[in-house]
Amino acid sequence: DAQKNTFIQPRAKEELYDTQSDPFELKNLASDPAQAKQLKRFRHTLAKWQKETGDYEPKFRTLDEFGRENGQALPVRERPRPDKVEMTKRLEKHYLKQAK
Repeated sequence: DAQKNTFIQPRAKEELYDTQSDPFELKNLASDPAQAKQLKRFRHTLAKWQKETGDYEPKFRTLDEFGRENGQALPVRERPRPDKVEMTKRLEKHYLKQAK
C-alpha cells in the first residue's frame, strides 16, 4: 500500500515524518497532536523562507497527463493543448464522471 499511495491522489496537504524511526516515511505524523508544536515551527520557517525568496507555491498547478490510478491518458493529453483554464474544466469533468 505504501508504494501505491505515493502515486494516488489526493496526498495530504502536509507531511511530517520521523526519519530516524521511520526511514521509509510510511507514517505521516502531521495530524498527530503531539507533533503540533513541531509542525507549527516548520510552517513558520517555510513561510519566512518563501517571503525572503519569493518562492511561493504556484496558484495553478500543472495537471497530470495520465490518470494516477489507471494510467489512461486524460483529456488534456490532446495536441495542441487547450489553454490551462479549459484543461482544468475538462479534468474536473473527467474526475466527476469517475467518482459516480
